[in-house]
Amino acid sequence: MHVPLSAMMLAAALGGTALARQDQPQETKVTFTPEAPARLRVDPGVWYVGLSGDLKLPGGPATYSTLNDFGVDSPRIAPSGAAHIRLDDRWRISLSAMATSVDQRSVAGAAGQIGGFSFNPGDPIRASIDFATGTIAGGYSLGRWNMGVDANGSPGFVPDLSLLAGVRLYEMDFGFGATDPSAAQADEFFAEPVVGGRLEMGFRHGLSIDVESTVGWMPTDRSAMSWDIQVMFSWRPTTNLGVNLGYRNIWFELDSGSGFEWQGGAAGLTAGVQLRF
Repeated sequence: MHVPLSAMMLAAALGGTALARQDQPQETKVTFTPEAPARLRVDPGVWYVGLSGDLKLPGGPATYSTLNDFGVDSPRIAPSGAAHIRLDDRWRISLSAMATSVDQRSVAGAAGQIGGFSFNPGDPIRASIDFATGTIAGGYSLGRWNMGVDANGSPGFVPDLSLLAGVRLYEMDFGFGATDPSAAQADEFFAEPVVGGRLEMGFRHGLSIDVESTVGWMPTDRSAMSWDIQVMFSWRPTTNLGVNLGYRNIWFELDSGSGFEWQGGAAGLTAGVQLRF
């Protein structure tokens, strides 16, 4: 049987194309599989925190005194920490706490009064503050989304957004005097409900960014109002151990209804370690 030359040429061309396609390297699809979230995460650390704001104590004038006037607003290293417990894929419990103490001696630059303690320019002043706050909240995760990688194989990104609701507590003890901080004193406790959210963003190589923000309000005789926001960067060289570095700022207005008022806050850098189980 005679085969036309044109048909033979077409068959040879198609066969060559098929062989060329087989010889070409197959493109490998890059995938990113995120690690499972830890059931228990503990973040012990420190907060380089400075207290600020305007203060009134019982028994004093209606005007506020500024903490800066007594030299107690300089940042200090204070213990702090948090724990996050996942009950299942959706529900979680978060706890955080910190405490700081200030005992500062200074000399009055101007006449003034706080509570029952009056002073004139040049008088010695001793100010003492013990302050602690903690929050416990339940959370519900809206989900974890694996954003994968792009065509160049860039690191994967897994956000996890949770809604939070709970209670924030404050415990504080103020004292002012000439050499003994007992001329003007206040020992106060406040509690307020809070709501907010937490966004955990996981990347490759153990890197992550966490952003948490809550607002609180207690419209009673012992009123409290607050806004707390924290941003934390983490790196875990191993599955169970990492380091954290971030910034936290909490603003609040506290009013006992009986002469104590504090409109101020606490802010500064945070650092610590991260333990995951």
